[in-house]
Amino acid sequence: MNTPRPPLIELADRQEEAHAGELVVGPSRRGLCAQLAAFFRARPLEWVDGQQLASIAGAYGWRTRVSELRKPPFGMNIPNRLRRARGRVISEYSYQPADEKAVDR
Repeated sequence: MNTPRPPLIELADRQEEAHAGELVVGPSRRGLCAQLAAFFRARPLEWVDGQQLASIAGAYGWRTRVSELRKPPFGMNIPNRLRRARGRVISEYSYQPADEKAVDR
């Protein structure tokens, strides 16, 4: 017996077929990446605590967004460092532009 699929599942199937093999990024996710990129570009060479990044790029997705900024089309060099302070580990990130002449000191 062939039972009809719920409309939302049919829609998801059609979207999956239309975008097979493509990474589809929704507008809010893309917007948060762009906001985070602008934040880093405004602070080159400055180490920023991950908690601050979470307030900009989303509490549950900021690490993923930092990772996405390292790939095209952004291609940003953003290393991570860990340090201990007052009994806790602090994770910090810094945008390191390829052209250091572009950095105002």
